[in-house]
Amino acid sequence: MNADEIQVIQLIKDCKNHNRLAQETLYKKYYAYGLTVCMHYSSERSEAEDILIESFYKVFSKLDQFDEKNNFKPWFRKVIVNTAIDYHRKYGKIKTTESLLYVQEESIELTGLDLLGYDDLLELLNKLPTQYRLVFNLYVIEGYSHEEIAEKLGIGFSTSKSNLSRAKMQLRNALLPMTNKIANHG
Repeated sequence: MNADEIQVIQLIKDCKNHNRLAQETLYKKYYAYGLTVCMHYSSERSEAEDILIESFYKVFSKLDQFDEKNNFKPWFRKVIVNTAIDYHRKYGKIKTTESLLYVQEESIELTGLDLLGYDDLLELLNKLPTQYRLVFNLYVIEGYSHEEIAEKLGIGFSTSKSNLSRAKMQLRNALLPMTNKIANHG
């Protein structure tokens, strides 16, 4: 265990004792990381900030569930992802009906993708409909299976696969003009 992990464990112990300074320190230490994760699940910064605030609330109220033998960051990320799902479910942004049209998943190769910056990619992800963005992030970034996504979002397995395929298709269609422009001017 390195010095930073030891410091975080001590902060968590202090937070469990309702030490406000420790809570503030933990908040400041993980704010940027948390906001970055939240932006993957939000179309606007204000929405991401709402999700992050709710995530920190859950962290501070459920710290007794955190096993201090583990690293805090993955646990915190899981809290954020679950909070984002709850947020979108609460505001009706997750459609629970089966898709009528199943789009077969296809392999997509994106040329020039490595030339795009993080902000460009985030902007493209934010343009996806909420349902597609959630499934894409849970599958591609978080590594959940379609079965797990279907259970978490309350949708069908085929809906999860269809939403992922449609997200990829929309991303490809949005990326092609950008990558061609970059390739021609780069």
